Amino acid sequence: THQIDVAPDCAVINASVNPWSCPSDEWQSIENYLDLVKHAIPEQYAPVYGFPAPDQVELTGKGSLRHLRPQHQLWKPFDNADTQTTIATSQQAAVADALVGTGTLWGFNIGSASTGGHGVPLQQLDAIHHIKTGYYQPYTIASCANDTIEGSADERPLAFPVPPGVVPQMLPEHQINNSLLSLPAFPIQNLSRAEILKTPGLTWENRLRWVELPQDPFNASAIGAVILLPIISPSPDEASSQKILVCTLGAGWGPSTLNTSTQLFGARGVKSGISDPESLSQKALSYKDMEQNPGLSEAEDVAVLSSGFFIVPAYPERLINVSISWARYLNPLIVDEGVTVFHRLMQANISDRNLRVSAAIILPCLLANGLARIGIESSLQGDLRMTTNAQGESNADIDSWFRGKGDAFIVDPEQSKEWVKLEVLSTLEGYAYNTSGAGPKVAIIFLLTYCTFAIAHTCYAGISGISSSCWDSIGEVTALAMNSTPNLLLRNTSSGIADAKIFKLPARIFAVPDQAGEGEHLELVLGDQEKTVIEKRTLKVNRVYG
Repeated sequence: THQIDVAPDCAVINASVNPWSCPSDEWQSIENYLDLVKHAIPEQYAPVYGFPAPDQVELTGKGSLRHLRPQHQLWKPFDNADTQTTIATSQQAAVADALVGTGTLWGFNIGSASTGGHGVPLQQLDAIHHIKTGYYQPYTIASCANDTIEGSADERPLAFPVPPGVVPQMLPEHQINNSLLSLPAFPIQNLSRAEILKTPGLTWENRLRWVELPQDPFNASAIGAVILLPIISPSPDEASSQKILVCTLGAGWGPSTLNTSTQLFGARGVKSGISDPESLSQKALSYKDMEQNPGLSEAEDVAVLSSGFFIVPAYPERLINVSISWARYLNPLIVDEGVTVFHRLMQANISDRNLRVSAAIILPCLLANGLARIGIESSLQGDLRMTTNAQGESNADIDSWFRGKGDAFIVDPEQSKEWVKLEVLSTLEGYAYNTSGAGPKVAIIFLLTYCTFAIAHTCYAGISGISSSCWDSIGEVTALAMNSTPNLLLRNTSSGIADAKIFKLPARIFAVPDQAGEGEHLELVLGDQEKTVIEKRTLKVNRVYG
């Protein structure tokens, strides 16, 4: 990352103005994060429970809501390695803005899309928009250690912690020094402690100095940092000691997924995650040495991996080497306060007893935020594909977009050679009907066939099943029963029916001769009857019975 990418006026900022194009913009979100950490639980509980960290803090692009996500990394490449390393990541502002813009256009235009055999939206609940391939997100990590410069005559070599998040196999382990710092470290020869004391700034401030670290032995590192902690005395003697923090930072672009959701009138925040965390966890486990490196705890669990991960060479894929000239823009002077951004953030430290904890959070957050803001002035390019209806009106060609017949935008092949092309996959969630495909068509045929049989059976039963209108009421059926001969099958039912078998008896109405022999009357007969009895006593059509 080079200085040419940054406007010169980004070296000085105003706390109340956000110009959007500077790497340090939205540093206030990091301050908000530290404040949340510090006040997550009452202060009296902190010595016992520490400082629980929130999941993330909100950032904004020019047209999107993003998030900065700091996260502790549990993996230890060495037995006495740093346990306070912090990973930070944030969505690329320009890509997040483009995704939200695409999703908003979708939401505005879906109501104008024709069915095309793909269903008609009856009620839109939500639309999900994904970028699953080709998107890389910045991931940063930092490890800090305490040190002291014993005046300008201190000739000891300056050392920095070994690059965090790097497997031991990638580092020259024979050069590791375990005596210069409380952590495994590599000494450097091109920077003296006396020169560190000459770092510009007021002695009562937290002064930040960026240091270029050689890739041999600092393989996979991005940049180093020295923090001169405030000196209480306003005029310290040159021979007095200066407490410092030495930090090693790593950075890289990791393949990630990006998604947002849109409702009818707008988009929600943009979220992201590591691509394919399941396979990544298996790859990370291959670097685990059970004897020398207990390190990963089940690869920090797939759920944790999906949000933040830094183990080189597993992830991230494309490492970043940050130049000092660009890094200086991460710590501009706040002119209306007369202090630097880094000092302002260190004043909000979460623990006065251990300043390196705050530094290990602030530095990767500043770096991740700055990397994510590269190209923030970029935006969606190209013209919307248009179509003309029968009335001669020109509208967006929504059908081609939603029916997968082409891109939503028209771009010039020459102009777009240097553009970044990302594929957005959109899914509409809601209620709709659909007849496309063989399955729905076969189901409709079976349903219509069933309905035909059901209607035919109802018509047949309704017409052929009616033989008389003599018993239209309960009273008429009761009279018929009282005029019928008692049946032995109904014995012991005068005080109630206790056996359900009674209701299974077949019932018929027969013609029975009168006792006087002068005619016939009708009776209700229960139970099975012989065929000859049924034929003899069946009612005759158009005959009058008594």
